[in-house]
Amino acid sequence: MRNVRIGTRLVSCFIFVALLSMGLGITGYVSMREQLAAQTELSDVYLPGIEALAQVRFNLRNITVAHRTLLIPDLTDRARQYTNLADAVTAYKSSIARYEAIEHGASEQAEWREFLNSLAVFERDMADAVALIGAWERNPSGEAAHDKAAALVLGPATEHSRVLFKELGDVISVNMATAKAQQQAATRTAAG
Repeated sequence: MRNVRIGTRLVSCFIFVALLSMGLGITGYVSMREQLAAQTELSDVYLPGIEALAQVRFNLRNITVAHRTLLIPDLTDRARQYTNLADAVTAYKSSIARYEAIEHGASEQAEWREFLNSLAVFERDMADAVALIGAWERNPSGEAAHDKAAALVLGPATEHSRVLFKELGDVISVNMATAKAQQQAATRTAAG
């Protein structure tokens, strides 16, 4: 190295530092692109899915509230409750369609199928409750129809909705865990 001129040494060191900087820059660029891809997946897949599930939950609760409100004998604005009920049904079905339009993993799909089974039972209870409440409204003096509607809404339908909300909570939990794992993997990739 003593025989090499000072200019050659300086140029060699400069080239080495430039190559080292270029390597670090490329590594940083690739890590940032991977992080961006993971963040895009989070914002395009997981967050809209979780938001749709939250809307499903909100509107299913509104249906339960509307059914219970319709059981009040001296309710003056029954038409508004039926409008609320119809709006909630439309909104939760729209949210389900949005959620199903997103691609999901096997664990999410398994939980979703369990939720859909519980939802079918809830929808049957919902239709039965509306029919019984309607029969009572057509004959307000018929306490038997009111009692049947109240027994359904406050009994089995309440238990079925508990199961439904547990299943929906499981779907949300799996989606949250998947999103969190995706974010952690992206963070490890970016850091590593």
